[in-house]
Amino acid sequence: MTTPQMSFDTGRRKPYPDRMRPWAILILALASQVLTLLLAGHAAYLWVQGSQALVAGVALLVVGLRYRRRDPRGSRWPPLLPLAGIALAGGAKDLCVALDAPTPIWLVVLLLGAVASFLWTSWRIWRDESRSPITPNR
Repeated sequence: MTTPQMSFDTGRRKPYPDRMRPWAILILALASQVLTLLLAGHAAYLWVQGSQALVAGVALLVVGLRYRRRDPRGSRWPPLLPLAGIALAGGAKDLCVALDAPTPIWLVVLLLGAVASFLWTSWRIWRDESRSPITPNR
């Protein structure tokens, strides 16, 4: 087990060690989707994309519910709960397409409602943060 690296200028710990970056998982997910599409075809790609969306949706839902009342982030954007709804509904839609099953209307309505909720909440957050005389700490 390695200990986090110390920053020399402030004495604070870096949030991630030098060899581990938060975007590494995004590169891994993208690479797995591209390789699946090239090697196994579109149906397998939809399974991978749908599964990744469902996993990300559950993670966003857990974090969004935990921070619902008191969000420790400097900015409240992006809104996590509508983003979780988009990921969960989109992942379910991808799995329906991968199974060659018709996508239920309620799932399409849920996905479009989550996108509308994300846009509405984002607009409210940006409006409130632009009116605030104090810039949040980032």
